[in-house]
Amino acid sequence: MNIIGSIETIFRKYVPSPFTIAILLTITTIFLALIFTVPEEISSVDYLIDILTFWEKGIWSTSLLGICLPNDAYFSIRSCFGIK
Repeated sequence: MNIIGSIETIFRKYVPSPFTIAILLTITTIFLALIFTVPEEISSVDYLIDILTFWEKGIWSTSLLGICLPNDAYFSIRSCFGIK
């Protein structure tokens, strides 16, 4: 038990929470998209707004809810919003 307790202490001290990891990955992805995919005919600020709009649409996509929810909950949510 002493080894397990020391491993737990190390993980609690140095490994961030899953939410923190998700936020860091999101920020990193947006930053890399700004660096490597900026079109020449649009400004960086306008393109950042486009990227954030794409991100928002992806977050609230009903097709992605099927990955997170069991089938019964997924189809009941779709029927509540009138989606066939």
